[in-house]
Amino acid sequence: MKNFFLAFTSLLCSQWLWAAEMDQSQSSEVQINEAENVSIVKAPTKAIFEGSSEHNRIGKKFSVVAQLFGAGPSNSGSQGLSASYFLSRNTQVLIEAMGNSSNVGFWGSRYEVKTNSAGVHLKHFTGNSFYLRTGIDYRTVDYKYNYNSIFGSDYYVKRSFKGNSLAAALAIGNQWQWGNFTLGCDWIGLSAPVASTVYDEKLEGNIDSYDRNKQEDDRKRFVSD
Repeated sequence: MKNFFLAFTSLLCSQWLWAAEMDQSQSSEVQINEAENVSIVKAPTKAIFEGSSEHNRIGKKFSVVAQLFGAGPSNSGSQGLSASYFLSRNTQVLIEAMGNSSNVGFWGSRYEVKTNSAGVHLKHFTGNSFYLRTGIDYRTVDYKYNYNSIFGSDYYVKRSFKGNSLAAALAIGNQWQWGNFTLGCDWIGLSAPVASTVYDEKLEGNIDSYDRNKQEDDRKRFVSD
């Protein structure tokens, strides 16, 4: 009886294992058949929320923007105009013209600096308002420094130069769009001259090593750096 029970139990176990294997193979076959009959479609594109900046850029072709204030790459102010063409809702080609003129004096010293730049840039939005911008700018500067003693002596210093540079630019920022109104800001950027020239350089008056070093520093600041 004991031997019969063991044989019967072994037979039931083997039948159950065989049935389980059959069920698993059938299940796999069904999955394979189902997979063969499934149509593969592309994932849907990201959602664009109505009223968002990205949504408001749809259909735009041209844009004209005024830069009211800013700090240029030469540590000088910058104002100007930018005209752009939309290649798509998230990509723009821009032509920019910027300039600034400053005249600052204190204790007999006076700085007069005129800067101008013109450039072509590509702006790409990676999200609703965040963008990356890169391009190239042609920059010019007319620099003058005068010092006259406030104590009535004939001590004076005159330093001046003109320069230009071709600079590669990279910036990041945000720009928001409401209908036909846009507001944006370059938060941080880099402008690196790839070629520069200084000309009409003059040093007059009571020039010493300090003035020569200062002239070199200002050439780097406004032209070559």
